[in-house]
Amino acid sequence: MISVSVDGSPLLMMRAVREARAALNRGRNKPRELCVNYDFIDIEPETIDYLNYWLNGRADDKAIDMEDKQRTSVRCADFLAELPRIRNEIKQRRFGERAIFVLDQYNYNDLPMAEMAGLMRDLKGSEIILTFNVGSLLTYISDHAANRKPMARIGLEKYIPWEQIQTLKATDSQRWRQILQRHVAHGIKTETGAQFATLFFVRPLGSNTWDYWLIHLSNHYKAHEVMKDLHWDHATEFGHELEPGVFMQGYDANKDDRYTQQSPFDFGPDSRQRCIEGIHEHLGQIVTALNQPITIRDLVYQSASRSPGPPHSDVMDGFSWQIA
Repeated sequence: MISVSVDGSPLLMMRAVREARAALNRGRNKPRELCVNYDFIDIEPETIDYLNYWLNGRADDKAIDMEDKQRTSVRCADFLAELPRIRNEIKQRRFGERAIFVLDQYNYNDLPMAEMAGLMRDLKGSEIILTFNVGSLLTYISDHAANRKPMARIGLEKYIPWEQIQTLKATDSQRWRQILQRHVAHGIKTETGAQFATLFFVRPLGSNTWDYWLIHLSNHYKAHEVMKDLHWDHATEFGHELEPGVFMQGYDANKDDRYTQQSPFDFGPDSRQRCIEGIHEHLGQIVTALNQPITIRDLVYQSASRSPGPPHSDVMDGFSWQIA
């Protein structure tokens, strides 16, 4: 067996900053400064020790820039306990409260939605990239107090159709997981209060059904568009169970694929075209119903989070041709 070491989220972030710094200064005589502060927090001492070991090793290998290493804080602590300090430090910086929170916890019940809603509300330039272990949640979900309690703790209990779970499992064995996923997805978007959101599945290889979600939350359209571009660029690695075109991130029985014959969405060419066609239809309905002028910006902003659609320029080019 061959053992291969792979960088985790902290080192991948630092390598991404290094690449961005190099790209930003390519061909420049006077370098531009890219100043990034890192706060890495984990409650397990062994994890912190392991991270420090790899940070030092990758710095020695010149895989990360020394200036980034020097601006890194590694703490063994509870993230929620550290959050007030982090929020205050971000507000005191001269960077327009710009911050990306990469919440790469394993358990789905570790992060209350209210805390993320607070970040979206209090920090004007904040973004959240969240991993959510939906596979674990659905494997053990049932209408018992032990299941309701963690969902209540993170603020999603009211979005679960508890009284329907047993019936769904018994009568729709092929799709009950997808149905519940839509309820949970709708709850996450609603409770965090982010203006823009993307939600995509990451599926393990083989028969393992423990999917997790990669969720991006932001109040800035450009950040939202960049994240969608990444998903389209990596079409073979991402997918989701929601329909193409325009959707709300919740389950609507009237749009079930047994009735609409929606095929799975895989970010391939067919999915891209179905997205564009669905968005055109939706935008046309908005313009017709308004019966008055509306800016392209407002039109796009109203629908951006409701579709996995490709870059808005591709969509709007076709739409402009249709309504010209």
